[in-house]
Amino acid sequence: MSEVAAWAFVALSICMALGSLGAYLNARRQIKRIEHAGRLSLELSDRVKEIARDSARKVEAIKVHREESGAGLAEAKEAIEAYQYLRCGLTAYRPRRHARGRKRNAFGVSKLS
Repeated sequence: MSEVAAWAFVALSICMALGSLGAYLNARRQIKRIEHAGRLSLELSDRVKEIARDSARKVEAIKVHREESGAGLAEAKEAIEAYQYLRCGLTAYRPRRHARGRKRNAFGVSKLS
């Protein structure tokens, strides 16, 4: 085997290993997201679940969940979205990331304060 072919084989092997690692990490991230959503959706009452099944009534479901559980707005919204993601497939669920100190300037661009 020539030296060029040997280096091409090594490069191809490295690319395949990195691709496999990326797929593995992406699958782990998806599993964690679904587990997190499952924990949140278990806390909902039957009344809230019934309302949340209709994507047009999402705001109403958040309000009812807040009244019943005393949860904050962010927690209630995250729980409803998690339920919709798991049970109904209506939204792309992404856990809320808290932005610390982000403000928007006059042009609508967020910046750190």
